[in-house]
Amino acid sequence: MSRKLFLAGLTMLVLTLLFAVLWVQAQQPRVQPTPRLEIPRGALILARAAVPYKVEYRLPRGQTMETLSNRLPRELPLYRSAPDTKSAQQMVSRVADFFQLPGQLRRSEDDLGVQLLEDGGRILELRDVSGSIFAGDMNRLWAQGPTTDSTATPATTRATTSSGVLARPLLTIARLSKAATQERALNFLRSIGAPLPEKPAEFVVAVSQDDFQIRQGSLRQQVTTVRGPAQVSVRPLVNGLPIVGPGGKLKVFMDMEGKVAGCFIVLRSRQQAQAKAALIPLADAARQLEQSGALTALTLTIPDRIVIRDISVAYFSKSAVQSQEFLQPVYVFEGTAYGRAGENSWKVPYEQYIPALTQVPEPLWPAGVVFKAGPRVKLTIPVDQDEQ
Repeated sequence: MSRKLFLAGLTMLVLTLLFAVLWVQAQQPRVQPTPRLEIPRGALILARAAVPYKVEYRLPRGQTMETLSNRLPRELPLYRSAPDTKSAQQMVSRVADFFQLPGQLRRSEDDLGVQLLEDGGRILELRDVSGSIFAGDMNRLWAQGPTTDSTATPATTRATTSSGVLARPLLTIARLSKAATQERALNFLRSIGAPLPEKPAEFVVAVSQDDFQIRQGSLRQQVTTVRGPAQVSVRPLVNGLPIVGPGGKLKVFMDMEGKVAGCFIVLRSRQQAQAKAALIPLADAARQLEQSGALTALTLTIPDRIVIRDISVAYFSKSAVQSQEFLQPVYVFEGTAYGRAGENSWKVPYEQYIPALTQVPEPLWPAGVVFKAGPRVKLTIPVDQDEQ
């Protein structure tokens, strides 16, 4: 009898404890599940790095932050900026003639302030928000044609197989000097009426080339890296300072034969809004740089340290897809970013813009976005199976 009473009491105790636990849980606030973050395929998510990184300064010999601070300007004019639609409309017809594009511009189907003209792989695009023009023959812009320019010495790249050298070249790129390439680009810009300053001292020109990787074979691939077509960027000077940023250049794309295959031009007018606008001290700009954090993508590694090798002042031009009310000065910090990915170390060019005015008239970038230059992506050209 006593054993039955003991088991009954134990059962009641367990049931009482279970009821108490369920009652306590029922009194807790209900937490809604966190909705799943849906990221569209191909989207690039930009964010500030939460992990701090070290900033080092290795300026040219004889320069210090103090000497730079004394040498850089302490005030500069501020300019109002707006799309130069009149010049853009006048230039459109000349660009269309150059790329043999008949017809009239039409609004894009999504009507995002873009006017288009297309014909057989050739395209012309005009953006209302910035007065920018992009045009090109896409068949030549990314082609790997075997023809050569009659005035150029071809540099033929061949890929080898187990049986020897391929019978025909994979790529033939015109080997033009930088001076010749630059002259072709400038002549093109003058022919279409681009806003190119008359005096060479009023603009700077840079000629660059991307790397192409030719991959051969399936299992044990042989990779050959060659220099691709040239790109010529022209940046006008304002008060002796260059215009930097994504919309601050006149850009000409050459094809494999060294001929003009495309262009990108942002046409913004400028009028002086303030004769003398005060700049923040260089030390304050450096402090902002160190506090800003590195801009990264979800797929990129955060740098461990940044080595700054040069600091200058320039005017900043926004992207062609953004409106811009002011052309304002910025501090430009240039150097190298260093980091590690597993056991491998890496380094890439680094460039950061910091607003220079004591009273910034408008943000340089959309909210939450900061610019950081990254490495150039190497284009990969696979070898077709029928060429092996």
